[in-house]
Amino acid sequence: MKLAFDAIGKLPDWAQKTLVLLPAVPLLLPSDLTAPLWLGGTALILWLSRSAREAVFSMVYRNIWVTLAIGLLVGSFVGLALNPLMDGFAEAITGTTIDLSQFADVEGNDGAFIELLIVAMLFGGVVEEIAFRGFFVGWGTRLFGMKAAVPLILLSSVAFGVGHLYQDLAGGVSTGIFALMMGALYIAFDRKLLPVILIHAVSNFWGVLEIYRYGV
Repeated sequence: MKLAFDAIGKLPDWAQKTLVLLPAVPLLLPSDLTAPLWLGGTALILWLSRSAREAVFSMVYRNIWVTLAIGLLVGSFVGLALNPLMDGFAEAITGTTIDLSQFADVEGNDGAFIELLIVAMLFGGVVEEIAFRGFFVGWGTRLFGMKAAVPLILLSSVAFGVGHLYQDLAGGVSTGIFALMMGALYIAFDRKLLPVILIHAVSNFWGVLEIYRYGV
């Protein structure tokens, strides 16, 4: 099929509005099928909807150099300064500690470091931003209008946080706050996806590097 394929575009408006929210359901109701339902559903809808693809893959803010600078500078600030503050705040208000024990073998291990770095930057930076900011917020605001930006950011942030509850309650809260921030940045950058992809990827780079150097 050509990329111009647009079966969903022929559906009534209410059906398309339902579809943009549908992948959030498995995220809010976690199970063993969460990942395939969420990612598979998002990918299928993107394939079938030209409107969704146009909204999600609107990439560059102003020009590529501005976009790259935003990604590097803001991503480094988030990773080095804001993330530790958000983690500390989440731990203080929940009374729990963020659990990163599943990454314990990364400390001082070059191979595990590279493997986690690839996952964190490609899945975290690219896939999560496509699915959460581009799909939910980008396509969502195209269908519902900009008045829906805040509710869509809140919904996607709750889903993002729930998806990270494997890091304990503090981990879910911290990543939920991170998602709120990324949603606000996505809107601030005129719903262009590449800046937030780069911010997320660079932020994750610093987080993984810290685990490699100092452990969990």
